[in-house]
Amino acid sequence: MEQEESLIKDSWIYNVPKHIVHKPILIDKMRLIPQNRIDQISHTDYNLPAGMIVEWREYFLKNIYHQFKLDFEDKVKSTIGLHNAWFQWYEKNDYHVWHIHGGVHFTNIYYLSLPNKEVKTTVKNRQKQIRLKGNGQQDKKETQPVKPLKNITEPEIKNPSKTNSA
Repeated sequence: MEQEESLIKDSWIYNVPKHIVHKPILIDKMRLIPQNRIDQISHTDYNLPAGMIVEWREYFLKNIYHQFKLDFEDKVKSTIGLHNAWFQWYEKNDYHVWHIHGGVHFTNIYYLSLPNKEVKTTVKNRQKQIRLKGNGQQDKKETQPVKPLKNITEPEIKNPSKTNSA
C-alpha cells in the first residue's frame, strides 16, 4: 500500500485496457492530419485551430480517457478535468526541448509506440527529478520504467526528450 501511495503522489502508471486494439486506430486517425512539423517534432496537432475536428481525439476521449478518468479520480479521491490533448510523432533525430505545462496539476503521456528503448523522457516536479526510460533500466532511485501501452501521470511537469535515433 505504501508503494502504491508513493506512485500516486509522484507518478502513476496506468495500463490502457485494449491498447493493442486502440493503437492502430489512433495511428490511422493521426495520419489523417496533414504533416505538421513544429520545431524538432516531425508531426503534431498541437498548434491546429481549436475548433478543428480531430478524429483521433474524439476516439481517445470516448474509448480511453473515460475509463482513465474514473480510475484516476478513484485514486486521488477528487474529480479531474481534461485541459488539452495532442499527439507528437517523432522520427529519427527528433526531440523535444524543456518546457512547462502551465495551468495544470498533472500531465499525462500515452506512449502508443516506443521502438527505441533508449529514448527517455525526464520529468521534474518541485521535489525531485524522475527519469522515464523505455527499456526499464533505472538511472536514479526515483526512476519509473516506461513501456508502450502505458499512460504516465505526473504532477507539476516539465518534459524534455532525448533525440530519437530510431
